[in-house]
Amino acid sequence: MSKIRKRKLYYIIIILDIIIISLALCVNIKLPAYQYNIEKNSDYKILLKENNFYPINNPSNDVKAYPSKGIDDIIIDFKYILNGNKNTNLNYRYNVTANLVGTVNSSDELYKKVWNKEFILAENVDSYYTGTYGFSIEKKVNVNYEYFNELVNSYEKEYGISIDAILKVKLNIFYNIDLSRFKTENEKADDYIEVDIPINNTTTEIKEVNNESKEKIFYMERKQDKSYEILYLSGGAILIILTIILIVIDLKKNKKSQEEIYKSNIKHIFKYYKNLIVSIKNKPDIDDLKSMEIMNLNDLIDIAEQNQKNIIYYEIEKNKESKLYVIVDKYVYIYGITGTKLK
Repeated sequence: MSKIRKRKLYYIIIILDIIIISLALCVNIKLPAYQYNIEKNSDYKILLKENNFYPINNPSNDVKAYPSKGIDDIIIDFKYILNGNKNTNLNYRYNVTANLVGTVNSSDELYKKVWNKEFILAENVDSYYTGTYGFSIEKKVNVNYEYFNELVNSYEKEYGISIDAILKVKLNIFYNIDLSRFKTENEKADDYIEVDIPINNTTTEIKEVNNESKEKIFYMERKQDKSYEILYLSGGAILIILTIILIVIDLKKNKKSQEEIYKSNIKHIFKYYKNLIVSIKNKPDIDDLKSMEIMNLNDLIDIAEQNQKNIIYYEIEKNKESKLYVIVDKYVYIYGITGTKLK
């Protein structure tokens, strides 16, 4: 097997080690368990009193505000949908309320609340579902605009003040989603859709509030079984030991192989160029000479023969590295011998 392939094999084994040990160490990890999204919508229809200017039951959609004195009733359609990505048990409750809020301009506040009265337009409705993906609520309520308008007029007449009044009509939702099988806490929440209706103004323009859809994700904490943890750790440890053994064996083989190549190189040089070589035990003194590295053995032989010079052989590290020197005047030509093939 080539060195590159061996390295790739070691890398793969090491990556496997990391994955297996990570699985063992990630005893508690959080995974997406349950997710739900909510869609909200509200619509309304204005019913007008008898008049000579507007249709009574079907006012134009292009008109956004109507004279307040001409409004009889307002019909509001609420729609609320909760969709989960998995079936579960859930229960919910809803009702419709109307809060009449009166405010006045104040020196220290732009609008100061002076009156607040709540009305129940639809009583509580409770529902419970098992093994469901969600629920939907469609509720239509009728707002007697003339009644609330007269109520505000009575308040102003009794207390002798002029107020800005808004009727906040709300579909209130309270729900509880059972998430026990996902090993997380139940989702208990409340929500609402609101429609704001100005009362006792010259004109009435209705505003929809909190109609944005939303999404929520719950995560489950997975607790690893101890037996699997031990299994993963044992498997990872065995792979690490095997990897170390393989690397050590490969290093020894590589070292032996390099040593054999080195010895073969020395044997070749001394066989063919013995008459030119002078062996020394100490490194030659070449500090005052200009050094030139020679990359090819034949080039060094040519330099020695052409200048009738000996080749000095010095072994730097036994069975590992040597150098050949040819000294010509102020120059020293150097060729290195290692555990790689001669050039």
